Amino acid sequence: MQVWQPGWSATSDIVKGYQQSLDMLAAKNSKLTAQVQLGTPFPDKFLTASAAGTPPDLVFIPPEGGWPQNWANKQIIKNLDSNFQQAKLSVNDYFAPAWQGSLFQGHQYVMPIEVDPNFPLVYNKALLQEVGITQPPATVTELDDANQKLYRKTGNDISRLGIFPPWMTYGSGNALLTYFGVFGGGYFPPGSTDQTKLDMTQAGNVAALSWMKKYADQFGGYDAIQAFAKTWGKDGYVDGVGHAFLAMGPMVSANYTSAVKAAKGSAYADSFAAAVMPVASGVKPDPGWLGGWAMGIPNGAKRPDDSWTALAWLGGSAEGTDAWAEINGFLPGFKSSPYFTKKASDPVVSVYIKVLQDAYVVAPSPLGWQDIPAKAYDTLLLDTVQGKTDINTALQQFQQVAQAALDKAKSS
Repeated sequence: MQVWQPGWSATSDIVKGYQQSLDMLAAKNSKLTAQVQLGTPFPDKFLTASAAGTPPDLVFIPPEGGWPQNWANKQIIKNLDSNFQQAKLSVNDYFAPAWQGSLFQGHQYVMPIEVDPNFPLVYNKALLQEVGITQPPATVTELDDANQKLYRKTGNDISRLGIFPPWMTYGSGNALLTYFGVFGGGYFPPGSTDQTKLDMTQAGNVAALSWMKKYADQFGGYDAIQAFAKTWGKDGYVDGVGHAFLAMGPMVSANYTSAVKAAKGSAYADSFAAAVMPVASGVKPDPGWLGGWAMGIPNGAKRPDDSWTALAWLGGSAEGTDAWAEINGFLPGFKSSPYFTKKASDPVVSVYIKVLQDAYVVAPSPLGWQDIPAKAYDTLLLDTVQGKTDINTALQQFQQVAQAALDKAKSS
């Protein structure tokens, strides 16, 4: 059986974890041998294979951004209502945001696999202490102070930064949502539950982009920071944190695990901790949102019953979820996974669980969001950070493009 993943390195802990879990299933039933395979470019390779009638047996799907809804609407993935009913799995077995994000018109099309609390602030205690900081920053004012104290140059080149450059936070879409939340902004009017009408020029969004541009200007400029990032190591952000080029940053749980491994044997091997993200004045603390990965069975899969067995193992069983989580460090969407009991006293994992429980920032998910061009996010973020476009103008231009995509999906 083939399980297509969206682009993780074959040697990463992420892939190793999922493969180990599938190997445990194969040991119980030899006909269920499955291989996690690279499905890049994602999603083009999958969509092409589906159109040709040769899809994989299972495919990873991001639950946010309207992906499950879009693929369900286009009948690319299988309706799983009867499978969940027969397995006696329901919303009560999963963290509610993960479950809700996987529904389309009240029906279940994907299995929540892992939940990604976005984001705790991972920080290097020793680096902060070296510059006289005893606690991680809780406010943007404290973050600004820490960034100034932690910044280092060697000759003309940057040699250390405080927080991970904000525009690099797991792609433009994730960076925007994260820092909009830090500054009290978002995609929708404050307090609104309508995810089809945008309010991009609200004050929090303007403040977030202004702060990111200030960060770039203060610490050598966008180009110099991008050049510095290339020196961190082959694993990029993970090596930047693990090798102390960066003192802190918003980080997914799997990358935290890898950063600790990268630091092994160094002076900072035991220096990592986690806290909630800092916020601007007047903003509710812990501005988290939930991402992660789900998994679906493509329509046209040759062995849909076996696909379901593997899917239920990975996302709906105690043994299966614990096996991959123990290796790759992601949090299962399945609430009864033993991983939570084993890690309840872990000071870092407990912060990820806190963000999972407290997350309140609304991640866009209705039909139509997947159709917003990725370039629109890049243009909004990177052009404003570099000072190429006025912030209010860029926000208005993004709103025009995004609103058109949402309106088209709604009318159809």
